[in-house]
Amino acid sequence: MYDKYLQIVINETDRLTKLTNSLLTLNNLNTKGMILEKTEFDINQIIRNTVASFEGTCQAKKIGIEIVLTGEEMYVVADQGRIQQVIYNLLDNAIKYTPAKYYNNPDIKNDQNKQINFIFAQEDDGKMAMSISNVGPKYSDEQIAKLCEKDFRPEVAREHTSEGYGLGLYF
Repeated sequence: MYDKYLQIVINETDRLTKLTNSLLTLNNLNTKGMILEKTEFDINQIIRNTVASFEGTCQAKKIGIEIVLTGEEMYVVADQGRIQQVIYNLLDNAIKYTPAKYYNNPDIKNDQNKQINFIFAQEDDGKMAMSISNVGPKYSDEQIAKLCEKDFRPEVAREHTSEGYGLGLYF
């Protein structure tokens, strides 16, 4: 168990270092855009590592995460740090915005109501698709279209007591 939790701490430290570097890059960006560092990596391992970093939070809220992956390994070519940050932010939001009535509630017997579904699949044309869903508030199509814009926070997020700056998916 020691090795497992040590690896989670190492992964989180690496992720936070990358996030800090991204914030510094964002601060210095000009209008030319962001430079991506594309490499080939196993996206399934990134998903497993990211889900593991939320283990404590999920246990406290009694929320389960179901991961459905296509195969043991799935290699993609992308900017690993940016993809990991997007997965982290989406999962963090799914957990954060799961209404309290769905966790730590002994009256709710259906585990689906306490679960975040994380599905990752490969499409026919070779592109990868990722889906994360929860039982929390749903975004409108208009809000979904704006999720990656700088400083955008949907109304359901503004109403929530959590802190945030709307930068999560902008990176």
